[in-house]
Amino acid sequence: MRQYKYRQLSQFFKNIFGVFTMKFLKQTVSLLLAAVIALGGVAAFAEAPGSSQSGTQAPAGDLPFDGDRLYQPISLAGYVKWDGKSDFKENTKYYINSSVQIGKDTAFTLPKSSKLVVCDGAELLIYIGGTLRISGEMSVAQNASFTSSGVFSVQKGGSFESFGNTVFTMSSEVNISSIFIARSDSSLTFSGVVNVYNDGEFIGYGQINATQNSQTTVTGVWQAPDSGMLFARGQITVTLSGKLNVIGYMTLSGTLTNSGVMTIDENARYFTTKSSRTVVTRSGRTVDYRYIVDGANPGVFKTGGIKGIDVSVWQGVIDWKRVKKAGVQFAIIRSSYSDDKVDRMFEYNITEAQKAGVLVGVYHYCYATTPEEARAEARHFIETIKPYRIDYPVMFDFEDDSQRKLGKDTLTQIAVAFMEEIDTAGYYGMIYSYKNWLTDNLDMSKLSRYEVAVAEWNVPTPTYKGRYGMWQYSCKGIVSGIDGDVDLDICYMDYSQIIKLGGYNHLSDFE
Repeated sequence: MRQYKYRQLSQFFKNIFGVFTMKFLKQTVSLLLAAVIALGGVAAFAEAPGSSQSGTQAPAGDLPFDGDRLYQPISLAGYVKWDGKSDFKENTKYYINSSVQIGKDTAFTLPKSSKLVVCDGAELLIYIGGTLRISGEMSVAQNASFTSSGVFSVQKGGSFESFGNTVFTMSSEVNISSIFIARSDSSLTFSGVVNVYNDGEFIGYGQINATQNSQTTVTGVWQAPDSGMLFARGQITVTLSGKLNVIGYMTLSGTLTNSGVMTIDENARYFTTKSSRTVVTRSGRTVDYRYIVDGANPGVFKTGGIKGIDVSVWQGVIDWKRVKKAGVQFAIIRSSYSDDKVDRMFEYNITEAQKAGVLVGVYHYCYATTPEEARAEARHFIETIKPYRIDYPVMFDFEDDSQRKLGKDTLTQIAVAFMEEIDTAGYYGMIYSYKNWLTDNLDMSKLSRYEVAVAEWNVPTPTYKGRYGMWQYSCKGIVSGIDGDVDLDICYMDYSQIIKLGGYNHLSDFE
């Protein structure tokens, strides 16, 4: 997409599609596990070679974790036995090799510099009224057990890893503000309240049972990887900033309320029973990659992506039939800018492009300097595009040099405000800017639920480190039917199908 004030420099590539381009692993659950699922979801996990039953060894590994890993015992040399009565000290490694209880009105905090290991054959119990906070590292060995009826918290900077049997009862409360991992060897049961906060990430490689009494709220990230099996019989609520990613096996028998983003991998086995209930709010987004469209996977296109352009009044009168014959599959058309301006060629471009068979998305160039102004611009944008069918994303173009002085915090607030208005209006919104703007001027962690399109020219592949679904790779493209230069885009996601299947952009009004 190029704004008229910066035709050569800030040509811009339509509001960008923030990317769910996650690398999905292939489902590898064995026939044995499938049979176990059919028998009621109770799986027995064989002991890994070399594992110890003596209670003198513990799981190895330094956190954070990258990918799943098998249980491997280590020597406890340098570890101190913990009795469940003494406070934890800094820079100390603890182990439990018997039965240890944390009683009522008793609270312990494991410091950031310390570790706690529940060894093979041992058990740790937290009774009602008891509390254990993990700011360091805690591990549960393969043949160990951990049961909590109290409060268990993985605090920011801490981590929890289970290879064994972990149970949270009906009276329990689990608070996850960092990394919580259930390994593929493990069995994990939730029956109480589970909170996955903004900085929290739950990764379930093993068997996860969320019982009928469980109440799970995901404001951070819940990952169900390729080897994971999630049986969701209770209530799961994905909030506005939450993400639920299903790559492996998931059966929903309870209630799922999605106000955030739920993605289902192309190889996932996701099932719902007659007793299940799924609610997707106006801000919720579900992207299901299991659909095969025209023989192609609407995820990452291995043939190089979908070819597109973005245009505005600066391209003059476009011959859209020639553009279509030139192989252009989609166009992102500028509709508006500021809080009251409409691109003079918008009506012509969107009408003639669709007549020629080119799928259309739209973008708005933003000049807002406050969140309030951003909301006003977004509402103007929505009113401008409302009469038209939009098969591609509704994009927020955020790049004007006059805004740079506002600082990252204000610019991020402006972006959030604009995108919230797009969400509320029922459109599939995306953020577009060039690489340095996204990196230097926005806190993308606060915009992670939105897709991104990145403009980066004269490079073989984008160097932008964030996720993106579209790449504007040139501002000097030559396309038959257009006089002069035009922005060239590659889209890696079949957004027309995602939008259609997800019920966005009010497409039913145009059927």
